[in-house]
Amino acid sequence: MPTSPTRFLARIHQRDPHAFNELYGALHEQLRKIASAIASGQNGQTMGATALVNEAYLRLGRCAEEAEWLDCDHFLRCASMAMRHILIDYKRSRMAEKRPDAHGRVPLDDIVDRLEQRSGDLLEVDEALKKLADMDESLARLVELRFFAGQKVGACANALGMSARTAARRLRIAKMWLRQALA
Repeated sequence: MPTSPTRFLARIHQRDPHAFNELYGALHEQLRKIASAIASGQNGQTMGATALVNEAYLRLGRCAEEAEWLDCDHFLRCASMAMRHILIDYKRSRMAEKRPDAHGRVPLDDIVDRLEQRSGDLLEVDEALKKLADMDESLARLVELRFFAGQKVGACANALGMSARTAARRLRIAKMWLRQALA
């Protein structure tokens, strides 16, 4: 019988050096689905789901001993946030590479790339989510769980301690706010 991911979390809290790797292995398929959902929504994004999961593994692994993951859902939320931040960092570094030097010219292909990236840009979404979190932290968490972690509305509601109807209603509010913020 396979070991429950919750037991791996308990072993991580007990400082078992192998527990994080085993937890990662047990949740790998779920992490890959989350990464696919996050990466698929990015225009011009070249980082694939496997690379994103591996990068998240490295980031989360560095803090595994200090982490206080409450349960598997909490771990998956943290992993999805890490993946989102990885994509943001990746996008920023790609944009920095495309900036011309002081004396250089910008090739036409780079200009076209920049125009294509403007629609649905991850950096714009990240900024909008930060503003939403400043206004209402639970709305921002709801959006992260639903769209970045790929959770169903019911799972989002459970994670945030609200009813599914309330979560669905608040998601509609968040979508309307984000549409306006990104317009």
